[in-house]
Amino acid sequence: MAYTEDRGFKVTEILRTDTTGCWNEMETRDFVNDSVILNTVAGEVEAMYPVALALSRKVGDREQRIMILEMRIVSVMKSFLSGGICG
Repeated sequence: MAYTEDRGFKVTEILRTDTTGCWNEMETRDFVNDSVILNTVAGEVEAMYPVALALSRKVGDREQRIMILEMRIVSVMKSFLSGGICG
């Protein structure tokens, strides 16, 4: 998830991926029967990515707060946790 801080919001990263083994897969479509391999030629970049952001700003005399979650990551985490691996 890419973001900028020039829109009047204070942005705080709540959750982010590890620095290794994480990229936006551009080629693989069948994650069950196909292999997932980092391909920099296809534009895939291994990096640390934010997956949950907290935004806040003043609106008049009040504070507006917004939480943004990257849903693809949440879906993977839900599958991982519900598989009995973590409990």
